[in-house]
Amino acid sequence: MREKRQDDIRPCDVSRGPAEGADRKRRTHSRRKSLPAFMIRLFVRLGGLIHICLLKGLYYLLRGMQYLVLGVLYAPRLLKEPLRRLCTFLFRPIRTQMQYADHIYKNIRAAKRRGKGGVAAAAIRSVGAYLCGENGLFITLFNCAAPIVSIAFFLGVIHYGASLDYGLSVEYNGEALGVVTSESEVDSATREVKQRIADVESADLTIHTPRLSLTILDDGMPYVTTAALANRMLEHSDVPLTEAWGVYLDGRFYAAVHDKTIVEDALLQNLAEFQLPDQATDVGYQKEVTYQSGLYVADSLMDEKALCEKLTQTTRYETTHTVGEYETLLTIALRYSMEKEELIALNPELEEDDTLVVGQRLTVEKESRVLPIVCTVQMTIPSFIEYDTVELETSAVNKGDTKVLVPGERGEKSNVVDIFYVNGTEESRTVISSTILKEPVSEQIGIGTYSAAPSSGTTKLNGTGQFSWPVNGGYISDPFISNRNHKGLDIAAPAGTEIYAAADGVVTVAGWNSGGYGYLVMIDHGNGYTTVYGHCSVIWAAVGQTVSRGQSIATVGSTGNSTGNHLHFEVRENGICRDPGAYIRVNTD
Repeated sequence: MREKRQDDIRPCDVSRGPAEGADRKRRTHSRRKSLPAFMIRLFVRLGGLIHICLLKGLYYLLRGMQYLVLGVLYAPRLLKEPLRRLCTFLFRPIRTQMQYADHIYKNIRAAKRRGKGGVAAAAIRSVGAYLCGENGLFITLFNCAAPIVSIAFFLGVIHYGASLDYGLSVEYNGEALGVVTSESEVDSATREVKQRIADVESADLTIHTPRLSLTILDDGMPYVTTAALANRMLEHSDVPLTEAWGVYLDGRFYAAVHDKTIVEDALLQNLAEFQLPDQATDVGYQKEVTYQSGLYVADSLMDEKALCEKLTQTTRYETTHTVGEYETLLTIALRYSMEKEELIALNPELEEDDTLVVGQRLTVEKESRVLPIVCTVQMTIPSFIEYDTVELETSAVNKGDTKVLVPGERGEKSNVVDIFYVNGTEESRTVISSTILKEPVSEQIGIGTYSAAPSSGTTKLNGTGQFSWPVNGGYISDPFISNRNHKGLDIAAPAGTEIYAAADGVVTVAGWNSGGYGYLVMIDHGNGYTTVYGHCSVIWAAVGQTVSRGQSIATVGSTGNSTGNHLHFEVRENGICRDPGAYIRVNTD
């Protein structure tokens, strides 16, 4: 039998069933043999490493459990010696007294031999030594009771000290003014005194620094309030004082009057006469007006009517306003409680129907008051939601060009707004809640990726760009109409060159045309326009298929009535053939 050579091996016939299984086994066996040796060694080492890690983990787990068990077992042994010493220390006085009692008993038995007198004398000596000896009962009791008594005394001192009431005694200009709870009250009283004399020109008062000392309060000793302390500090000065009502604006002293009722009534009347916006709420003064009775420098007194006129007077001044978005002359005038004519008079360059520009600066008038009047008006105001702009790469646009694919639309929302007014002028707005009425539509800008163009840059078409150049290269071999009433545009290109859809649409025809077009594709673009692609060699599109601009639909050929490889491209509007060059834009600046 001859030896089988390697070139004698023949492939199995896949049509024979039994041989197929044998062939599969041989292939599997061959693959197993072909597994690299370093892969086998790697798997073996990896398995050994995992095995060692598991054994190490188990070992340390068992050692930990061992230490835990030994700790529980040996804990009593470790505590044995400290407990023994503690018991020895606690029972040593009792053991000593028992030894003394036993010694007394032995002495009395020995004294019986000397008669009753000897017994009595021995008993007296033994009892005396037991009670008053070096380690006698009294000494032992004293040594045990002394620490307990000391601890009790220490705790009693702490309790006594904690139960006392302490305060800071205030001494001013050599006089004791009273007791306060903290230094902050003294600081507040000092500031109050400085405020009362700040605007009094004739007040020649030196503010001394109060001296503080810690003191224990006796029963019934009251604390001094900040206002009372300020009064006492003024009493120990050398200026004329008077009992009056201090008028404070936001906590700062403004003036003093004898009758605060006149001031209160005048301020209420001023609020009632102020012309407020419609639906105004939370009407009041921007500064808090408070009154405090006490001692004030006599020169700080003001006539009630003069003070009322000063607090309610109004002055107007000119300032500038920067025009914001959507603002008009009327809205700006209303914002500053002005008439539109007044605003135009302050800005002579304006006309009645002028359109304002964002950022434009106008002169306006505002009111100024010592006590500004504030209010809040809640209104429901519509506003717009600006849309986002998204850039998308798309073959629907020629490379290097951009086109708005989806126009952006602003959204709308309804806002509940609190408008804050100061002296009738809008100062700020706070949105309380918003309800979206219409969602914005993002603007989509197409970044062109469509790169199909004539093979030569000298071929220029300055059309609308509604349709793209439909061939990957090529040149115009026969224009529209020409000398033979040509209904389309012939684009010559090598056979097999890709043909692209000139715009998005639906394929209505894809197959052989017996009218001379050969293999033909027709796409309906849905707006009355149809494009035709004739003389194709291969058609890839199918009837009913939706295609997008730049999608391959066929290849260039010379089928039908054709004398060379080219694409016959037509643009039809409502069935009428149009010049394709009027719709294609290529090689233009």
